[in-house]
Amino acid sequence: MFGARLRLSRENKRLTQQNMGDHLGITAVGYAKYEKGTSEPSLSSLVKICEKLEVSADWLLGITTKPVSETEADVLQILLAMRDAGVSVSDAMFPDDDESAPVGYVDRGMIAVYVSENLSSTFNTLKILENNVAQAKHETDKQRLQQNVDNYIKGQIEFLKDKPVQKSTDRTLASKVGLEYRNSLLYAKYEELLNDEEN
Repeated sequence: MFGARLRLSRENKRLTQQNMGDHLGITAVGYAKYEKGTSEPSLSSLVKICEKLEVSADWLLGITTKPVSETEADVLQILLAMRDAGVSVSDAMFPDDDESAPVGYVDRGMIAVYVSENLSSTFNTLKILENNVAQAKHETDKQRLQQNVDNYIKGQIEFLKDKPVQKSTDRTLASKVGLEYRNSLLYAKYEELLNDEEN
């Protein structure tokens, strides 16, 4: 599946295997092995592939049927997955060491995050709601407040599902977020797919 989707994505962009090899700093033959399934790219190469082809790693790896994150709801779900994995979303969006970055766009080496005003506002509100849960003294209050958090998330996903991610570069960045912060999950899935193709 990975090799077939990789080839399809490359051909849709009208790129040659040589173009892809040059982008990755490898030979065309080395790249062709990825499409044939006889070799696998490193995680950093996978990020570069997704960026060049403007597709998500989730799609290339068969985790989703969507080639790109098409709506802000998709990006929100990636950011929620980051949070659930224990990653500080606010640190990813607004790191202390990059005060000069424009609001909504942060680039830290391989990690780049695009955050629209809608998503920024969503996470600011979510942080307030979750702080209320943490400060609740009684279990019944915690449960009620947690229900408010869950309802807010559902409402925001519904609200954002019709809000397109504006630029293809933003979709690529959203894909990078999912890849970088969920790399262990993705790489495990990737290895599973490769093993399935070998058997």
